[in-house]
Amino acid sequence: MSITVVLTDELAERVEREAAERGVAPDELARELLDANLPAPGGHKLSFIGIGASNGNEATGRNHREIIRGAYAKKTARDV
Repeated sequence: MSITVVLTDELAERVEREAAERGVAPDELARELLDANLPAPGGHKLSFIGIGASNGNEATGRNHREIIRGAYAKKTARDV
């Protein structure tokens, strides 16, 4: 499958520079980055570290989806 993505000049330069440093083609680097940063089929895998911590919020169980969504909304591909 082939997809065309339009990058800013600055981002294209970053991709080309990183690809050259790794000794791979820019399209291969893009595939690697997408594969490493997109959730697998079935959604995000969550860490179990701190899963029992509610921080005093009694509604954690009822609001878990909103809490998770809020945590992921603040992340970028570099954070994952």
